[in-house]
Amino acid sequence: INYMERMNYPEKMVLLLLENNVHTADQFEDKQFLQDLLKKMEELKPTVGNIRTCRWRPSCYEVDISFHGQFHVMTTLGPNIPLIAEYRHGLDLYDELKDFLDDTFTIIRTGANGQEKEYPAANWHELIKVVREETFRGSHLQRYKGLGEMNPEQLWDTTMNPENRTLIQVKIDNAESADDMFTTLMGDKVEPRREFIQNHALEVSELDI
Repeated sequence: INYMERMNYPEKMVLLLLENNVHTADQFEDKQFLQDLLKKMEELKPTVGNIRTCRWRPSCYEVDISFHGQFHVMTTLGPNIPLIAEYRHGLDLYDELKDFLDDTFTIIRTGANGQEKEYPAANWHELIKVVREETFRGSHLQRYKGLGEMNPEQLWDTTMNPENRTLIQVKIDNAESADDMFTTLMGDKVEPRREFIQNHALEVSELDI
């Protein structure tokens, strides 16, 4: 949910799409399907633009919508949403978690002395916050852009110690194919890269941006 919000898809909109099993880009080939979604979205009081043919997938329809609250959010409702890996992961989890989205929670933690302490959480957002805070209590997270930023002890513990390090050897069996792939993904021409992404978007399982 947090990732989708950073992508300008409000939480309530995402949950509505999950509830209505919006799961493939092909669903947006039906204009009536999009109109029905907008009808269900009226409770969120968005400002809705005109439905149009999708720019990058002409067989589908899309529409610009705006949400007005503490912040003004403008986004596009269309076939791109089911292609987002985080959204698809939400689809996998939704049936298991949907009954808890409106619940309150109490976390019970047993201390070293055997005494129990309760941590109330008014909703699932607070539940995650409390769990994270308690999990990392007494810990300190550090992030490095490169190994050169670590001190020698950290470098040994995380990377250089032969007892827990893993070495991976990479070989190029087909230099010509590898060169074509690098040219497509890293070259100056945009169109081949766009075509590659569109053709293989659903095959992605992990994506770092």
